[in-house]
Amino acid sequence: ITAAVLEDDGPQHRTVPVPIGDAGLPVRAGDRVDVWATGDPSTSTDGRAATHRVASGARVAAASDRSVVLEVTPGQVEAVAAAAATATITLAGR
Repeated sequence: ITAAVLEDDGPQHRTVPVPIGDAGLPVRAGDRVDVWATGDPSTSTDGRAATHRVASGARVAAASDRSVVLEVTPGQVEAVAAAAATATITLAGR
């Protein structure tokens, strides 16, 4: 992730772009979502896909057909960015 795609949105929040693929939850700016990441089962020690929540209560700052920009706390940035780069992302509405 580069500075070009990570915008500063004040001291309390950061915006991070996240791909959601074709079957993503329909969301619009202002919606709150939990962000779940499912890793590749071939990289798992037991061969099963590992799914875990990487952010809770993220605000959708912008949305398109295949991606969203999420506003998260500074402490959530690393987990969301890593998941966006290495896992399949699922958004769960709140």
